[in-house]
Amino acid sequence: MRRRDFIRLLTAIGFLPAATAAAAESWPAAGDPQFWSWIRRQFYFPDGQAYFNVGTLGACPRPVIEAVIESMRGIEQDIATYDYRPEHPEYIAGYRKQEELRAKVASLINASAREVALLQNATMGSNFIAHGWSSISAMKCC
Repeated sequence: MRRRDFIRLLTAIGFLPAATAAAAESWPAAGDPQFWSWIRRQFYFPDGQAYFNVGTLGACPRPVIEAVIESMRGIEQDIATYDYRPEHPEYIAGYRKQEELRAKVASLINASAREVALLQNATMGSNFIAHGWSSISAMKCC
């Protein structure tokens, strides 16, 4: 796979959580010269600006922001009845092992669910790599 195609794939994966059939149909064709302009319009920061510091806080595409806002509205409506039981939605991340999500990710990358680690951000992942497996094992999170 060419590097540019790989980057396009990663960009597309970022839009998956909020994508709908209608939104998927509105994507420009693979060779369309407007492809990157369309991608640029998916973000809220103003024209003429670019944001490259994704090691701490990155810019989210509009569909992701809208999905987060909608999720927050749902939480606000239901929070009084939230009780941490497994059959209820998880509003506070980190309390469950997320086996179902890990299995879905594993199927996308041709791995087993046990080989998939879900982390808070890229910086955390980079630090695990920099400090070695013992730092992961010490957390007893996986």
